[in-house]
Amino acid sequence: MSRQVKIVFANEYYEEDAGSRMHVDASITDWETVTDEEYTFLRDNWWKLFPSKSRYGQDKEVYILITKDEETIPARLVELRDLLKEQIAKDKARQEKEKAALAAKEAKKLEKKKKLLEELKKEFGDE
Repeated sequence: MSRQVKIVFANEYYEEDAGSRMHVDASITDWETVTDEEYTFLRDNWWKLFPSKSRYGQDKEVYILITKDEETIPARLVELRDLLKEQIAKDKARQEKEKAALAAKEAKKLEKKKKLLEELKKEFGDE
């Protein structure tokens, strides 16, 4: 199997009110097709070609290896919507189960109270 990869240049910087941010400035390479073996080798070793450099204290120049996704954005959106629908259904089922368990617990509590009331009525009479 093969995949397409690209190396991009980015600046990572820190803002006090927003935390760490990264901005991709430029692409170092075009999309290149590599084998899985080449990708693994590149992924494990490419940083040796482009060591990160700190600038101005917290700012850092960073080179990032990215892989081109085989899925299209619309396909990812469909997948994401399906996952969200699934999660909503699971959450709803869990909430209904919890609600039923709470209702059963309350019914059991009420039954105990009724039983206690009957016992008290027998013991002390109906006043």
